[in-house]
Amino acid sequence: MALNSKFKSSFEEFEIYLYKTLSNEDFDNLTNIKNLKTSVKIAAFLEFINFETRNDFINSNQDDEIRYMKEFSQIPIVLIEAPYGWFEMISNIESIISIHGNHQVYLCLESESNNIEAKENQSQLSKLTGKDVTVGLIDSGIDQSHPDLSNKIIKIYNVSNEPNGDFNGHGTFLAGVIAGISPEAGIIDIKIFNKEGKATVAKILEALDLVLLSNINEKFPDIIVFGCADWLFDKNSLIARYCEFLNQYNIAIVTPTGNFGPDFGNIGSLAGNSNVLTIGTINNENKVPFFSGRFKGIDLFLLGKDVTSAISSEHVIGTPLNHDSKHIILSGTSISAATAGGMLALLKESNPNLTPLQLYKLIKSTAKNLSLSDSSQGKGEPQIKKITQKKQLKKISTYSFSSIIKIASLISGSIFILFVILFYTIG
Repeated sequence: MALNSKFKSSFEEFEIYLYKTLSNEDFDNLTNIKNLKTSVKIAAFLEFINFETRNDFINSNQDDEIRYMKEFSQIPIVLIEAPYGWFEMISNIESIISIHGNHQVYLCLESESNNIEAKENQSQLSKLTGKDVTVGLIDSGIDQSHPDLSNKIIKIYNVSNEPNGDFNGHGTFLAGVIAGISPEAGIIDIKIFNKEGKATVAKILEALDLVLLSNINEKFPDIIVFGCADWLFDKNSLIARYCEFLNQYNIAIVTPTGNFGPDFGNIGSLAGNSNVLTIGTINNENKVPFFSGRFKGIDLFLLGKDVTSAISSEHVIGTPLNHDSKHIILSGTSISAATAGGMLALLKESNPNLTPLQLYKLIKSTAKNLSLSDSSQGKGEPQIKKITQKKQLKKISTYSFSSIIKIASLISGSIFILFVILFYTIG
């Protein structure tokens, strides 16, 4: 449920919320939804003009019916639990920009299948291994005891209300995919999903807020891979807003389309956003499986059907292979996103000065046309051999016009600056 513009007050919106929140039995037993608007509490975000107006609102709105659950540091928002009708009542306050629901987000794996996907030949990677690059994985945690992930995890953020580790299996699987593509990349475990694979938008925002705050004096992750998708596609979502901040800190973002296919337009939040690299799934035959989202805003498609990767020792999803107790076969768009994250790590190693937008552009430039519609292939499938060739890129290509001006001023003064300006103007 997204209560934007600022708040959709129709009872239909409330019914949709209840339907997605309550069990089928409880929903069928509802007799008077109108009266429930004042009795049923929901959790939602209030977004304010600035932090000062947010603080003033909180100080002047203290009531036993209202519970302030979380204040965020990068954007002036607050997560509140209150009766549904209360949000309608305060929605006309001018300092409140928007109201957003705290809905469920979904891990993007499908059930296992019977075919084993051959792993990428490591010899193709030449000398690129993801060395000195860090990849943050937003997921269910990572089992560090798995041999494929030995000494790969360099930091852990945990907002899941569970101990560290992976009691679901999804995060360990994706970490194995990333490590298979970029074996020397450091992986940051950003755990938001619990054993049941459950999390909310609030958990994602809390994790992103924590990453930004905690690394003020440390190295930021170079890349963040979302192993999940929000069921509501909204380019103006709060998660999308945070991704703008991540880009400003030079952090590239990879997101799956979500497993909401096959209908056109059924993609998760963030997918199609210009601040992120959106990845859909193809199978071994370069066809798009039914579960993958389809939309014109998708950037690339990568293998995500019948892939073999690491299994957590505490897993609840999947079954170990008969001949190999450490691995499992699964499918899903998050696998494709993890593969893209590993590829971006190779490009980032080849040229550490690349910005997120430059990384997106470069990986798309390696794509092979799959002879499908734009909504089913984006730019196509990126080729790892071409990615390894990108290590020869000239460093000067990452400099902006303003950077050249600064360099010029140090070297030759105002005359050279004038020359550069004329060069750019004429060119």
